Amino acid sequence: MSTTAWERLRNQSFTAQQSRAVDRLAIEKYGMHSLVLMENAAIGCVQWLTRKFSAPQETTILCGRGNNGGDGLAIARHLTVLGWPCTVILFGPIARLSPDAQANYHILTTAAGLDVQVSDETLHTGQLQQLQQSSLVIDAMLGTGARGAPRAPLDQWIEAANQCRAFRVAID
Repeated sequence: MSTTAWERLRNQSFTAQQSRAVDRLAIEKYGMHSLVLMENAAIGCVQWLTRKFSAPQETTILCGRGNNGGDGLAIARHLTVLGWPCTVILFGPIARLSPDAQANYHILTTAAGLDVQVSDETLHTGQLQQLQQSSLVIDAMLGTGARGAPRAPLDQWIEAANQCRAFRVAID
């Protein structure tokens, strides 16, 4: 029985550079829309999470302005549909989101009806408490396009997420 290229890729780990190359190939050679890639990434993450946890988890998703944040917004939509309580903190403003992240923000807030906290990037006391009360934190702040050490204020968010007792997952 022969395996397809997609089946061989399914269980591979990739560097950031390799991941970007796979995305570029899917878009340029195979004509896949970037929103389809984002949706597939979200579905894959949600499938992994539902296998990992036997019951829905109190989830906080930290979303950046780029496509990694769009992945987080799509993940929030799928988890919400499955009955997971999700809080989404998005580092706005909305006008500065990537086009794909804006599309997923619109779908999440209109179709799924989830209220998204748009943050000015400052770590507020209530948001820190939300992180500490979560049993799962998903980091969708920086993706494969990030360069160098995280800068303020995202470095503070990453530190806060790393200090909470929740199970933490960074996507992308």
